[in-house]
Amino acid sequence: MKKIITIILCTISIIACKERTIFTNEPIQISHFPKTITPSAEKIDIEIIGINNLYIVDTILLGFKVKGEDGFFTCYSLPNFKFLGNYISAGRGADEFLTLTYNKQFAIDSSNAKIWISSHLTREVSEINLTSSIKEQKVVFEKRFFLDSITDSYWFNINDSIFATYPSTDNLYYTVYNLKQQQLVTQKNIFTKDIKFDASIYDIIGTISPDKTKMALAMFNMNHIIIHSTNGDEIIPLTIYHTSNTPHEISQQDFMDRKIFYSDIRTVDKFIFALYINHSTKEIREANKSVEIHVFDWNGEPIYKIIIPNYIRFFDIDQNNGYIYGLNPYDEEIYKYDIRNYLK
Repeated sequence: MKKIITIILCTISIIACKERTIFTNEPIQISHFPKTITPSAEKIDIEIIGINNLYIVDTILLGFKVKGEDGFFTCYSLPNFKFLGNYISAGRGADEFLTLTYNKQFAIDSSNAKIWISSHLTREVSEINLTSSIKEQKVVFEKRFFLDSITDSYWFNINDSIFATYPSTDNLYYTVYNLKQQQLVTQKNIFTKDIKFDASIYDIIGTISPDKTKMALAMFNMNHIIIHSTNGDEIIPLTIYHTSNTPHEISQQDFMDRKIFYSDIRTVDKFIFALYINHSTKEIREANKSVEIHVFDWNGEPIYKIIIPNYIRFFDIDQNNGYIYGLNPYDEEIYKYDIRNYLK
């Protein structure tokens, strides 16, 4: 009898442990950061009506408007904030888009800044020469691919192949898709999803290393960072501060009471920067909460954290001048934070 009870308890323990993590391997626990930085906030005196996100492409700040009113992108030069124009119109014309996604991938080629964008409705993946578009005051395309289907998650282009995270019903997959041949090259599982729960519980945001050898994912409703190689051979899951709630525990919470953990993620040469909110939507609306930016190297080691004194939901890094720019989308306000001594 004692032996049966022991077996039952062990089985329950194994199931409970398995429910605590969505990953095959137990995540690495990050309980603290070696250094804390507390820059002051400087409000930037520019107005972009309808701004939903911001991006920095070399020396250009892009204000992104999801509805595309007066153009999806409003552009300013850095660091002097000279207005450069509005680009990529919303519509059904030849060089227009009904929807547009920019996944934070750009390249500098012969002094030209080029960005990759996609449109799910037209199933298009395009490379745009941003520098030439600003000079010629029209959209200048470098490459355009029209696909049979397109992932609605995070993807990055490497040598005309899409490297993407692809959410299925029961898994988050890492896929490689050849654009020219329109053929799936490989597919590997990153973590397992429980189909009983709302799929939004597993929402992620992603970025790619400048050398294109690794990708980093951050989870919206769980305090996880995931680093994996673009060849798919290495996956490093991290848990920040404390053990994450299970999908079942999160599903029991009202949507407004669910904590937002990571809302944005960016990279520079050596580091990953992830914006840690740690507040529910209800808490954010009640007060101007401070947030943190967590900095890791590409092996998952914590480097430092940045305490942002005011609420921002999105951010990007001006690596040339040493500043973080943050956006509070509720007030459509942009702030600047000096980190010149910490980007080396």
